[in-house]
Amino acid sequence: MRTSRTALFLLAIACIALCIALPARAATDPPGWGQCNSQDDAQKIAGCTQVLRSGVTDPMKLAVAHNNRGVAYANQGRYQDAVQDFGEAIRLNPTSSGAYNNRAGVYIAEGRFDDAIQELTQSMKLDPTQPDAYFLRGMAYYDKTDCDHAVLDYDQAILQIHNPSAASMYLLDRGWANVCRGALPPALLDLDRAVKIGGDAYRDAVLWRHIVKQRLKLDDGEEFIKAAANFDWSKWPTAVMKYYLGQATADSVLAAAKDKNPRTEKRQVCAARVYLAEYELLQRRPANALEGLQSARIGCSNEGALPGTIASEIRFVSAAAGR
Repeated sequence: MRTSRTALFLLAIACIALCIALPARAATDPPGWGQCNSQDDAQKIAGCTQVLRSGVTDPMKLAVAHNNRGVAYANQGRYQDAVQDFGEAIRLNPTSSGAYNNRAGVYIAEGRFDDAIQELTQSMKLDPTQPDAYFLRGMAYYDKTDCDHAVLDYDQAILQIHNPSAASMYLLDRGWANVCRGALPPALLDLDRAVKIGGDAYRDAVLWRHIVKQRLKLDDGEEFIKAAANFDWSKWPTAVMKYYLGQATADSVLAAAKDKNPRTEKRQVCAARVYLAEYELLQRRPANALEGLQSARIGCSNEGALPGTIASEIRFVSAAAGR
């Protein structure tokens, strides 16, 4: 599931590089100004904290420092600190749509979907041309299984995005939302486009295209095997692909989901449990699939796209199982 995202997407707040860019260092910049824009979260926190303690009075610089430190806090899972910093950034610069987006990303990570929707709606009032805000609001709607509204927001995000890699992720997410709506042909179109674009969404898009084709009773065997040949087998979720091809066990999939980063491991283990449940459904064992999804729901409520996916798939599988 949304485990392939990099940067803020993968680090739980699910934003696309919404950190406010710092201008080039000038002679009048306060101490820590350059470090405040570091790619390393610990350095970013140290640098931004130094800026905030330096006595600088420029509200724009203070807003940038609070926003950037909030991004680093969010990346570390320190959501309360992140929300506080984003709030300060907004107070100092009320027109900062990026800070609203970042705070909404934290709310999504915390499962506060309605709060996220409110933040993003305000962000769109400030700037209605930002695809990131539509994408994030689509995520919030999807995770609360309001999939019709999710698709509408994903539509707007896809119309506005010009980055191919981001576009593939947007298409993947709209594909999931269309699956949630039971609109399988549009879902298949989105997933196929995401596969063709490639990028970070490729592996998940290949797997979900296979799942959707099976539900539509379309032959996918040769295409699925061909797509697997393009996998980087050292990356997650290739273990899932091996399992679907009959080359691995469920235990090996769960083992492959482990990671030295505890937060990454949790996301991947949760995703693995969903994929294992989906495989049970493909094998026409809906009772086993339902049991797996209900188990996955425990402890995975705030992991990427999993809340919406699990809830919509439980609804679908319950119908298939006659429950």
